[in-house]
Amino acid sequence: MLKRLSIYSVTLLLVPFFAFVSGWHWQPDHVVGGWDYGLFLITETAGKPFAIVTCGAFALFYLVLVKNKKRAVAAIIVMALALGITQGIKSVLKPALKADRPFVTAMLAAKTLPKADFYLHSRKVRGELVKHYYNGTNTPQWLVEHRAQETSFSLPSGHSLFAAMWVMLAVGFAMLLRNRYLAYFSYGVTAWAILVLTSRLVLGMHSPADLALAIGTAWLVAVLLFSFLPRLNFFNITDNA
Repeated sequence: MLKRLSIYSVTLLLVPFFAFVSGWHWQPDHVVGGWDYGLFLITETAGKPFAIVTCGAFALFYLVLVKNKKRAVAAIIVMALALGITQGIKSVLKPALKADRPFVTAMLAAKTLPKADFYLHSRKVRGELVKHYYNGTNTPQWLVEHRAQETSFSLPSGHSLFAAMWVMLAVGFAMLLRNRYLAYFSYGVTAWAILVLTSRLVLGMHSPADLALAIGTAWLVAVLLFSFLPRLNFFNITDNA
């Protein structure tokens, strides 16, 4: 289990790793195109409010793919708890680490606005400052609105943590229940998560370090979780799928 979880974590880490070793950095003058809007639609599946829809869709897969429905429901409950715990960890780490988002760094530098002053404002006022900054620019309105809603600290990435945790859960339960259809499902979840991670970089919302910490947090929670669950006979049974 540990080996498989680690392999998938390393796979996800390739996104921030290649960004780091290539010297890629988000640029304030990045020209936004159709590719960016496609990534925006993907990033929305891992953030409020659409993350709830994503959870519902993934949960439905488990209800369909796991033959024992009581075990499927139990797995879904565990998943919900794990997702809640990781998002709680994120809420503690962000204000403690106080890292800026790339677009916020660029905005504060251009406006010569002290960092401390920006974060003293309420979330609503920070959003208005973002909208004012992009007023009259070529930045599309959908991206302005997205950034105006995301003015909290950056490290770790909440979207990336959500996506990475889903990968860990998909891989872990596929192995725990020995269900080949869940294994196929984990491949699709991994591909989706890679796109979510990529979107956070390209849209100027996060740095590679933000993604790496999110992936590491998801891996750690998953290792602890799937070290415990096999001890429960309820889960440690082949689903025969």
